[in-house]
Amino acid sequence: MDEAGGAQGVCVGRYGFAASAGFQPVSRAAMIYRVEASAHAEAPGDLLRLQAGTAEALRAADLGAGRQGLWVPAGGTRAGQRVLLGALPARGHTLLLKAVADAGREAPAEQLMRNVMDAYRAGVALGFCIGPGSITSEPSRNERASVTLKSAAAPGVELVAEIQTVAAPRDGHPLSDVEQEARALATLGTQLSVLRNAPRDVAGLAGHEGQVSTDNAREGAVLRYTWFHAGSAARADDPEILLRASAPAARRAQLDAAWAALLASFRRLPQPSR
Repeated sequence: MDEAGGAQGVCVGRYGFAASAGFQPVSRAAMIYRVEASAHAEAPGDLLRLQAGTAEALRAADLGAGRQGLWVPAGGTRAGQRVLLGALPARGHTLLLKAVADAGREAPAEQLMRNVMDAYRAGVALGFCIGPGSITSEPSRNERASVTLKSAAAPGVELVAEIQTVAAPRDGHPLSDVEQEARALATLGTQLSVLRNAPRDVAGLAGHEGQVSTDNAREGAVLRYTWFHAGSAARADDPEILLRASAPAARRAQLDAAWAALLASFRRLPQPSR
């Protein structure tokens, strides 16, 4: 499945960036309006059966023409709850949606899922992007999206973008307690060295960049980079953003190039006009 951002463009939630050559998404997660959204290669019917697993379906769900829906038990300790699975065929993929509802609240959950399906556009990076398409509905106070990228040409190098709305901004940043962390790691035989720990604006957003090296007998020397923006409370237009990258120290040149490309190109996606 192709990315809506283009050959090297990667989108995640309401943001996007240009990945270094060879880097491709290997995993994703997304949630909007408390509905999990993902894209898959399987046909809708096959995908729903795969997702339901061994659970016995409670009943079919009416999500509209050309769409498939299924209610299954929530399982585990969630007594009185059930899971709604919905599948929408799109261009070259199937959109899978998943939501949890209390027994007796199935109708509102089905309507919400219909609304999300109505707002899905394949092949565009507009609004809330999940990879090969975007959900173009109004922003939600509960949004979360993440993507992990790797490259066969750069073994061990990993890029991660994690974006989420928050009830309240987090105090500090990933390296706020780095000296305490270094002392704790030293007792376990790991040496931590700070390479960079300073404010840095990215995409017009105030943030903090951290770069550290850790070294121990088991893993050897590993580099870990972060950039963090705390965001604002319950605002999809200013979410918490955490960008991460890691690699063996021997891959520093490739890591530095990929990190520079990520930070330089990171941007907010166009949003639907209202």
